[in-house]
Amino acid sequence: MIDHYALVIEGTKRGFINDSGRIIIPIIYDDASLFYHGISCVKHNGKYGGINFYGATVIPFEYDFASNFKSGLARVKKAEKWGFIDSSGTIIIPLQYNDAGEFSEGMAVVKTDKNKWGYINPSGKFIIEAKYEQAQNFVNGEAVVVYKDETILINNRGKKLKEVENREEDERERQEQKFHK
Repeated sequence: MIDHYALVIEGTKRGFINDSGRIIIPIIYDDASLFYHGISCVKHNGKYGGINFYGATVIPFEYDFASNFKSGLARVKKAEKWGFIDSSGTIIIPLQYNDAGEFSEGMAVVKTDKNKWGYINPSGKFIIEAKYEQAQNFVNGEAVVVYKDETILINNRGKKLKEVENREEDERERQEQKFHK
């Protein structure tokens, strides 16, 4: 339960109840995120937008997808392009990418028109050049990427740390490290 609201699912629809179990926001949404600074990204009638604690629309229902907010931004998709909005619905990073991940450790992985992945900061500036064939989010300051058909581990400055032999095993170890410090 976040902010005294809990997400509730009935069949395929979602809504919110308060801490006494009373429905506060009707169970009418096809998808819904938890609230972040008073905003939940929800899907209704095939489009995503945002609602506040009262169920009022605060971000127009115009997106093909909208994620949870991370680092103050939600990634959104419209007309096959990805970008990021803030909790007021203002586009902070233009919808210009072929794909995008959520922010993790202050960076989001994005795919450019050249089908290469790189990492941007919350201002939209590239921190790590878009040159990778594949890329994952950062965990504990490291990310697994594929560069020139080689799977490698990089640090948050893009420096190669080591070659990765078994990608799945390495990812599992990195996740375990995150939770078992």
